[in-house]
Amino acid sequence: MEEIIIHGVDKEKEPIKFPVKRNDTYFHTFFRGFAKIDLTPLKYCQDIRSISLNVNDLEEVDLRPISFLKRLEGLHLRRNKLKGIDLRPLKNLIHLKFIDLSENNLKKIDLTPICLCPSLETINLSKNEIKAIDLSPLENCFKLKDLNLCYNSLSKINLSPLSSLNNLENFIFFGNPLKEDVVVFDPEIKGIREQEKERYHEQSWMGSNNSNHFFPITSRDGSIQLNLQLLYGNLCNYCSYPIKIHSKSEGSCWKIKNSHIAYIRSMSPYYRSGKDDFSSAIRNAKDDSRYAKLIADAFIRVSKKDWFDYSPYSLIIPVPNTDTKNKQTVSKILGRLLAEKLNIEIREDILLCQSKDKARHKTTTQEREIIVKGKFTYRHDKKIYGKSVIIVDDIVTSGSTITYCAGLLKKAGAGKIIALTAGRTI
Repeated sequence: MEEIIIHGVDKEKEPIKFPVKRNDTYFHTFFRGFAKIDLTPLKYCQDIRSISLNVNDLEEVDLRPISFLKRLEGLHLRRNKLKGIDLRPLKNLIHLKFIDLSENNLKKIDLTPICLCPSLETINLSKNEIKAIDLSPLENCFKLKDLNLCYNSLSKINLSPLSSLNNLENFIFFGNPLKEDVVVFDPEIKGIREQEKERYHEQSWMGSNNSNHFFPITSRDGSIQLNLQLLYGNLCNYCSYPIKIHSKSEGSCWKIKNSHIAYIRSMSPYYRSGKDDFSSAIRNAKDDSRYAKLIADAFIRVSKKDWFDYSPYSLIIPVPNTDTKNKQTVSKILGRLLAEKLNIEIREDILLCQSKDKARHKTTTQEREIIVKGKFTYRHDKKIYGKSVIIVDDIVTSGSTITYCAGLLKKAGAGKIIALTAGRTI
């Protein structure tokens, strides 16, 4: 099949070439360093359903060639440097479902063109610098489910156009300098602000509702009793690390700022100090699967608080075994139990370990990153292409393993990735 070359340049004006086949169904260029890109050749790829230019250095992008892609379902431009964007080429794309322009430098945006996209379900404009926005073009987007405007510079939002959207499930706008007396509420959605506040607090797990921040759990036969300490407070959007949020830029912790990560978020409900019940349970789980089952059960019970929607994810991939002494690992046991409880397929043959484990408990973050590189590899499998994946592991400390494994899955063709770990070290 004939290949087409997409040309661009990086911020040093060095040329970048990216091949795409005429019959490809997706065009994904993560972490390529594009500062400019010419999408004109894409108009000859009529089968493309997803375009992702996430995590590049684009300050502008011409979307006109996209108007020829009548089967397009998703457009993702997260974490670039866009100062403005013209959405007019998107009008009349009747299959378009997802638009992600989050984490850019947009100061304004005109949503009028997308009113002619009848299938639109998700719009993500979070973490920009938008000062004002007209939501009236969304009145006819009857399938819209998710609208995210958090961490912008909005002082006023007119919500009345949203009253006709019966399918709207999530409207998120915390982190804006809103003035209560200038927010216009429609009677039908008068409580949406309070509901949104409650949803935001749920990101802190049980924190504000449990003064002791502990979650007790007992096995069915009563032989094992654990008192697990919950992470609480404001947590990092990406790795669940407790942080203080005092401005829109503080939604992520210092560990991952200015870094490129391939997953959407890494979430952990429990805190690990080394001498607590959770740490001893993880150690015992290598020899006694009852502990792993109990931790998995505790994980699901805590996460049922409308914290995370598992429905978009169709594949669970556990981090592979790095300890040659144990054939069973906590991550695999947790993955299998989660797959069973959530009725999601699990694949243990995609991520592979190709070297022996080294002690990492007394190493720095930089040393961990060096150790992890080359330890894992992946197996090509067409069944993973475009699928939304959950990576499962027992503990996250520096995040080096999860980050590296997520990057491998992206190379293998995975779509959206989220990482779930039973606990994290603070």
